[in-house]
Amino acid sequence: MAYEAHMEVHPAVLVGAINSGAPHERFQQLAATCPVIHNVDGSVTLTRLADMQELHRMRGICAQGLVAAGVGASHGRLIPLDLDGPEHTRYRKVLDPLFSPKRMLAREAEFFALSNEVIDRFIDDGEAELYAAYCKYAPGIMFLRLMGLPETDVEELLVFNDAQLRTDPALSAAEATDHRNSVTARFYEYLNAVLDEKARLAAPPDDVLGHLLHVEIEGARLTRSDIVDITFLLMIAGLDTVASNLANALVRLADRPDLRRQLMDDPTIWTSAAEELIRFESVVSFSKRASRDAIEIAGEVIPAMTTMYMLWPASNLDESTFHEPLEIDLLRSPNPHIAFGLGKHRCLGSHLARMELRSGLRALLERIPDYRLTEDPDFRTGGNPRSPKMVSIAWDTATDNNRDRTVASLSKGHLE
Repeated sequence: MAYEAHMEVHPAVLVGAINSGAPHERFQQLAATCPVIHNVDGSVTLTRLADMQELHRMRGICAQGLVAAGVGASHGRLIPLDLDGPEHTRYRKVLDPLFSPKRMLAREAEFFALSNEVIDRFIDDGEAELYAAYCKYAPGIMFLRLMGLPETDVEELLVFNDAQLRTDPALSAAEATDHRNSVTARFYEYLNAVLDEKARLAAPPDDVLGHLLHVEIEGARLTRSDIVDITFLLMIAGLDTVASNLANALVRLADRPDLRRQLMDDPTIWTSAAEELIRFESVVSFSKRASRDAIEIAGEVIPAMTTMYMLWPASNLDESTFHEPLEIDLLRSPNPHIAFGLGKHRCLGSHLARMELRSGLRALLERIPDYRLTEDPDFRTGGNPRSPKMVSIAWDTATDNNRDRTVASLSKGHLE
């Protein structure tokens, strides 16, 4: 099932917010007035940050695998997202170091240079559709480098990713299912062929797939099935979330020249600015939790095994936690948002997402500081992740005089 299929269970007020380009007031109102939304299939949606925090402190709270493992046309569990308890802990110990803050910071200069190389392709045109040309392309290339996959395969892998998370509105339900199954079958064949090739190498390559082929958990290597299930999750997360973060941030900054100027005038604020844009947009609209036992939350008793949706965007606009949450404050501190989730299932790639958002935004704004939208972005793409699939902009081509300076500013692997 694609994520967007879950939208059928949510009430119209929530679906409307998720598919809107300006949902923030509605999300805030839901957090203020409706802490528990009852969905048509018996599931519930939590909206308040404090309630989500309380939930994740309770015993027996499990990931979505307890009620509905997998996503899209996956053949198995999403490891480690669908796992709980000691099994989940064992896999996180193997995976967390691969995306640690230190490792991601070490790749920042590389991603900044890559972003500028991608911008070079369209900078002289005076216009671009940024989602395809930049937002998904530059992070996609970087992610394939991290994984150890050929960069030339990026377009095909992006097709695979879209097939899991979204449905082409031009397709009927049957056609969409056939497309998703066909694309997924090709991906499994492709991935196994890549793994076979890497397994024949005398020494493991220094990439994620090479690591997974040779790492041991309690004295035993991962099975091929485990590696495939881990990679399936990494691909659908790593090829889309950052693209959506970039797209949403660029849309939000398009009509805010004051914020763009603040970023250009003070390069020391990029880290806090990226954090605030992540809070404000919260591109992952929801994730699922479940409890093996009945629990009480927000004054209501939730029966055991009830699917509980965490509405992350509402929690990050909760005025009981954030001062003036509808304002974008690039210096906001503290900023206790939960856009990357909570607890043991918190996003594995959060440090990669932070690095790519601040670096990708900076590269583009220093090259094209005065861009403007030429079309209203369409956010009706299903909700997970929530972003437009097209960001059409235009700019004065005479303004690009910053490339040498901006690339040099990250030549040592860090922001100014």
